[in-house]
Amino acid sequence: MSDESTLGKHDQSQADPKDHNAELKKFLQSKWFRVGFTVIIAAAAIYAFSREISTQELEGAFTNSNLWWVLAAAIVGTFTWIGAAIPLMAFCPVKVGWKDATLIQIASTFIDVAAPAGMGSVAVHLRYMVKRGVSGASATAALLLIEVSQFVGSILLLIVSVLFTRMDPHIQFPLQNSMIVLAVIVIVAIVIALLPKFRKPLLAKFKEWWEGMRPTLAWAWRHPKAQWTAIGGVVIQSAASAIALQLCLLALGHEIPFPLALSVYIIASTVGSMVPTPGGIGSAEAAYTAALVLVGVPAGVALSAVILFRVVTFYGQVPIGWIGWQRLNKREMI
Repeated sequence: MSDESTLGKHDQSQADPKDHNAELKKFLQSKWFRVGFTVIIAAAAIYAFSREISTQELEGAFTNSNLWWVLAAAIVGTFTWIGAAIPLMAFCPVKVGWKDATLIQIASTFIDVAAPAGMGSVAVHLRYMVKRGVSGASATAALLLIEVSQFVGSILLLIVSVLFTRMDPHIQFPLQNSMIVLAVIVIVAIVIALLPKFRKPLLAKFKEWWEGMRPTLAWAWRHPKAQWTAIGGVVIQSAASAIALQLCLLALGHEIPFPLALSVYIIASTVGSMVPTPGGIGSAEAAYTAALVLVGVPAGVALSAVILFRVVTFYGQVPIGWIGWQRLNKREMI
């Protein structure tokens, strides 16, 4: 009898972790958790916005601008969701409709405000694919393919935009200064890589990265249609952002050619994403402003245009992203 009692206690103690896991899962799926999570993300967005953009700067940017151009920029900015949805549709192991893919991108804008640049959308994509029954390895491979398409698409667009700016004598692109900055970055990177203290961990990291990427790149090589479809999505996303930036400058009475705006967007967004702040807050504003000043936009106009651009393509999209997030939860897609 004593042995049975002891065995019963042992079985009960073994079951406890499962009970706790079930309770935790129930809590994470509860309405109160979702509401609390939503409030925290919204508070983070408001706090970050108030820290980086003062009331005076915001008021000045909108007071001195043509609001019709600003509205047009906000509308064009929504096309980035469609562009971002295409790589997911191209690489997801299970079929994804364009409505669901776009809804995921909309919801990602809500999460991006509290996650390092780009990581919010990655988390939402991963959660969605796992929820659809995709294995962790396949989901990770799909995410890597999306990253590769974004990198390749951005490089191709940058090359094309720089070539166009060089062909047009009316466009002043500071290619020499840009090359000097790039050369300095490359030299610093090489020097750091040659130091024994950094060489071994860097080589180990690169080897690990290559081992993970090799099968993914091999798949992309065998499926060029999917890769080019995804790159097409990157083109739509980047072009929409560049046009929105152009429109924000037009709202302030300043105009730059589209190839120049595209170059500014790609370079500034890349530099801004290197600093792991939530949503690129602060680093993105600084990078866009510096890039616009570099191509000849007056500093005051550049700052105001960047404030407008970030409001209509990032901060202003957060409430819409919240609606998308609620919709995903309601449909149990994540």
